[in-house]
Amino acid sequence: MKQATYEQINVAVEAHYFLVNVVGGKRNLQDPDNLIYDIAWKDVEELKTLELTFPEDQEFLM
Repeated sequence: MKQATYEQINVAVEAHYFLVNVVGGKRNLQDPDNLIYDIAWKDVEELKTLELTFPEDQEFLM
């Protein structure tokens, strides 16, 4: 997890990355506060094209 705080606009951001092996089932978004915009499975090639909250994490994800 990585955090950033933008005090001038009173916003805090967290980015979470998970390495997983999908073995079955379907994705399920559990967000009672409606704070999560989207979830998606991405392969390594797709990760290379994502605009990240923390661009310096691009190298870490490869």
